[in-house]
Amino acid sequence: MLDDLESRFRRAIPTAEFCSLRFVCERDELLTVRQDVPEPPYDSQDMGAMVTVIDGGGMGYAATSDLTETGLRRAGEEALEWARRTAGRSVVDFAKLTTHHPTGEYAGPEEIPYDDVSMKDKFDLLIRECSRLKTDERIVDWEASIWRTETEMLYLTSGGG
Repeated sequence: MLDDLESRFRRAIPTAEFCSLRFVCERDELLTVRQDVPEPPYDSQDMGAMVTVIDGGGMGYAATSDLTETGLRRAGEEALEWARRTAGRSVVDFAKLTTHHPTGEYAGPEEIPYDDVSMKDKFDLLIRECSRLKTDERIVDWEASIWRTETEMLYLTSGGG
């Protein structure tokens, strides 16, 4: 579905001075050992896009989790409508702003890729650390956790960025 997100965006963008799409996909994994007992892993994924349009001196935006061409077109039309409504009514004249169309990639550094560590090794670490936490009988609840958030972003512009 995400393989052709750029082509869907290019087909769906409204006719305007500037249009951009910011796509974000966030994946979370939470591993927990509570009171020396492993809990089931928690996984979640959340994704969506925000379309921003500048036209006639106004700016509008709309967010959507519908990443189909129809969903992107609907968000683009809504953002265009807001741009037209705000033209001449904003503190900022967006027609005077310089819009950029950047290209490039970035990946953060990692010494040991998270996925290269087995689930067993992650839970073994948590079990070891959790067992060290109850240092006094007055402690009634303790846990050790690993929480991983992976964020993937894609920024596209009507000018080829």
